[in-house]
Amino acid sequence: MKKSLVPIALAFALIAVAPAAFANATGTLTVQANVANNCTISSPTLDFGAYDPVVANAAAPDDKQTTITVACTKGFTPTIALATGARTISNGTDNLPYELYKDNARLSVWGDGGGQLLTPGVAPGKGGTGYTIYGRINANQDVSAGAYTGSIVATVNF
Repeated sequence: MKKSLVPIALAFALIAVAPAAFANATGTLTVQANVANNCTISSPTLDFGAYDPVVANAAAPDDKQTTITVACTKGFTPTIALATGARTISNGTDNLPYELYKDNARLSVWGDGGGQLLTPGVAPGKGGTGYTIYGRINANQDVSAGAYTGSIVATVNF
C-alpha cells in the first residue's frame, strides 16, 4: 500500500510547487489618422493648331478642346475656376483673343467667376476625373503670322 501512495504524494508535491495560474487583463488600443482635404489639377495644353484668318477661319471659328483632370480627397464638392479677364494669346504686340466654355455648344463661358461645380456631392477621387474645356478663336481675326502663346490659371477650390 505504501507504493500506491507514492505517486499520489508526488502529484500533490508538484501541484504545491507549480506556479500560480496567469490572470488575464484587457485594454483598448486607440488607432487614429487625420485625412486632409486635398486636390490636384493637371496642366494640359489647349492647342488651337493652325489658325488661318484668310481662308479656313475667315468665316468659321477655330474650335478645339482639351481635358483638365482633377483628383481630390473623397467626400466634398470642389469647383474648378479658370481665371477671368482678357483671354488672349500673343505674338509680340499682336494678340489673338479666344474664349473657354463649359459646353460643346460653346454657350456657357467657363471661368466667369462662378467656377464649374464638380460631380455634385462627390469629389473626383484619387484617380481623378477629366473635365473638358472647349475653346474657340472667333473667325476673321486680323493678326500677323507667327506663333501665339499664353496661359491661364486654373484653380480647384476645395
